Amino acid sequence: MSGLDYNRVCLIGAVLEKSAGLRLATQDTYVKVAGGLEVTEPAVDLAIAIAMTSSILEKPIRGDTAAVGEIGLGGEIRRVPAPGLRVAEALRMGFTTVILPAFDAAQLDSRGSTQNHGATIIGVKTVEQALHEAMA
Repeated sequence: MSGLDYNRVCLIGAVLEKSAGLRLATQDTYVKVAGGLEVTEPAVDLAIAIAMTSSILEKPIRGDTAAVGEIGLGGEIRRVPAPGLRVAEALRMGFTTVILPAFDAAQLDSRGSTQNHGATIIGVKTVEQALHEAMA
């Protein structure tokens, strides 16, 4: 698999089967990273999980939404380094909503507001929550 570790995609698929009830074991799974980039950072997990779910359910993702987060084996969304920089970059790329791990979202705006740098920040604790938010 070019650009992304095959084992990581298998892990994401297994978590989606268990956490979201998707039947992926009978499906061929292909993940393409634009520009042939090598992706080694686990923070891409959540975006891949959302894209895989969108494909299997044939339900589109909201076009204004970016997602960042590492997925644990239990379906929990783990913190990522530099969430503020990631939100700023998402805004620069035209996204207006960013799904982040709940802890990171809370750290970005300790006042409890959902606005940060002009973006709507959605904090999630689980894959299920993230899927719900991305496809709402």
